[in-house]
Amino acid sequence: MIRDREGRKIAGRPLPPNARTTVRAIKVNGQEVAYVDLMAEPAPAGVDALFLQRQTRQLWWAALASIVLAVVAAWWMAGRWSRPLLALQRASRDIAGGQHTQALVPTGALEIAQLMEDINRMTAELARLEAARRTWIAQISHELRTPLSVLRGELEAIEDGARTPTPAVLAGLRDEVLQLNRLVDDLHTLSVADLGGMRCALTQGDAHAELWRVAQRFAAQATFKGLVLRMPPESAPPIPVHWDFGRIEQLVSNLLTNSLRYTNAPGTVVVDWRCDGRDVVITVDDSAPGVSPADLKELFEPLFRGDRARQRGDQHGSGLGLSIARSIAQAHQGTISASASPRGGLQMRVCLPVRPDAAADQGKP
Repeated sequence: MIRDREGRKIAGRPLPPNARTTVRAIKVNGQEVAYVDLMAEPAPAGVDALFLQRQTRQLWWAALASIVLAVVAAWWMAGRWSRPLLALQRASRDIAGGQHTQALVPTGALEIAQLMEDINRMTAELARLEAARRTWIAQISHELRTPLSVLRGELEAIEDGARTPTPAVLAGLRDEVLQLNRLVDDLHTLSVADLGGMRCALTQGDAHAELWRVAQRFAAQATFKGLVLRMPPESAPPIPVHWDFGRIEQLVSNLLTNSLRYTNAPGTVVVDWRCDGRDVVITVDDSAPGVSPADLKELFEPLFRGDRARQRGDQHGSGLGLSIARSIAQAHQGTISASASPRGGLQMRVCLPVRPDAAADQGKP
């Protein structure tokens, strides 16, 4: 109902006496000119009330179910994320404690599964390094024991008067000492290389002349063993390089020593080198016997001994020459690899940059 300022009815029906009303003012230009009496809507009853109650109840149940589902989903998601993380935590603690943990089963999100695969690879590599360390210690002790036992036996025989210290006996003792000295020097070279301390004094020079000179030193030894050593002619064009020629001489000497030691006579050893402008590729090919494919991957490991086809009972090597050759190649930013030779034996391939320092600069961002 609408009333004027004095309360007189202007329009609308009169409201029941006991009805709940609300009064609202009608303003014109900021002044109250009339009033509106509004009656509150009556509470629903009957079918409307039941319908409203049912809808309200269903809304409460839906809200409760949503909360429960959200809690369950959050618990499941937290478990799905936390279980792989807990497994990673346990594995990392085991590795830090020096224990070999079982391989993790990659689960969870893609990033977590990839991290678990990385942990598995790291664990496998650590186990391999640990086994290599134990093998290294055992083999070094074996390599040192043999010449030391010979020296001890000879000296005790001389001390007891069973042997006379003739020049021949002293020469044999000297050979054992020299073998020990070579072994210790090789071990020192490898340890320095592993610590990143192999330094190369790079100088300018002719790779062809230096390589030919080193290879020529083995010609007489090859002939004595019934082998033919082939190399490029001395008159070939020079190859200007920037190398540590002392280290390169040791590398090539180790490769040729290995080939001459394990090639059957009559046989052939071919050493060759060529330059493509940026790298110098040195190859050493020998004839039978060859090396099994399984051993090719292990040839450059320290103290590794190949299959019996490449062994000699009367010749003893430390098993460090090829490892040292690899370290020297890497110190020159080069590579070295082994493969089956078309001549029936082993092929060693060394690729060395003409200027190692320039090759290192090209690898920098």
